[in-house]
Formats: sequence, C-alpha cells, structure tokens
Amino acid sequence: MQGIFKRKRIGGIAVAGVMLASVMQAPMAQADNVTDAMIGAYTSSGLLEQNRALLRAADEGVAASVAGLRPIVTTALSISRSYSRRGLR
Repeated sequence: MQGIFKRKRIGGIAVAGVMLASVMQAPMAQADNVTDAMIGAYTSSGLLEQNRALLRAADEGVAASVAGLRPIVTTALSISRSYSRRGLR
C-alpha cells in the first residue's frame, strides 16, 4: 500500500513540476489598461476585418440600387434652317 501512495505522490510532484516549468516559460500577455486591450483587439481582429469587407460590399450594392431609382433625364436639341430662292419675275 505504501508503494501506491509513494507513486501517486511522485506522479503529483512531477505533474506540478511540469506545470510550473510551463508557466515560467510562457510569456505573459498583458496590457497597460482596458483601453489599450480594446484598441489592440479592435485593430488586430480578423473577424472585424471580414465584417468590414462585407459592409463595404453591402454599401456598394445600396449605392447601385439607389442609382437605379433615380429619374433619367434626356434632352434633344434640333436646329434646322431652310433656304429657298425665288426669282423675281
């Protein structure tokens, strides 16, 4: 029985040692404040960039639809002149 407890204790110490080593080597990601964290997330978010592209595409579609609803104005100009010679008789 004592051998089982020793193995569990050694296994637990080994796991704790591995976890401690991984925490010590991992760089800590931190921001100065919440504002900096929000700015960083906003500028580096791929999801936001995708949504901006979709919004630009939708805006172009709206502009094309609105242009189709505008009235079409056409103009025509015509100038004519006729010359006739009548002799004096």
